[in-house]
Amino acid sequence: MDVHFLEPIPKQGETITLLGEIAFFDNDNRKHCIRTALKGQFMKYVGILPEHATVVLIVGARVQEANSQVTLHEIDTTKSFPRPYINLAEVKRVVEVCSGAGFLGAGLEHSGFDVILRCDHNPKMLKLDKDLHN
Repeated sequence: MDVHFLEPIPKQGETITLLGEIAFFDNDNRKHCIRTALKGQFMKYVGILPEHATVVLIVGARVQEANSQVTLHEIDTTKSFPRPYINLAEVKRVVEVCSGAGFLGAGLEHSGFDVILRCDHNPKMLKLDKDLHN
């Protein structure tokens, strides 16, 4: 498997941080295929990642190169953080971005949400929103 990096290309022995999607685990949870979040490139990672995680932030992995193949390796100081799971049933407070006159927020409030902030770059829209909604 070829590994392609964003510039600059990491060098042998460098320590890097990577946000990626886990494409697959091996049976022993030690070798993985990760797809980078930015460019969607696949790369090998040697180390233990959180089980059942689908997206992970890897901080401080060591770059190793052998036979023109670049691989990331876990070292003693490497940390990995799984993407936290969000229970959308508990989301009640929202921010309305690019709110215009605030009608989306009005619909959300009618549905039981608490709009804690509306924002827009157009002062006329913000005034209209303020006149229409408390």
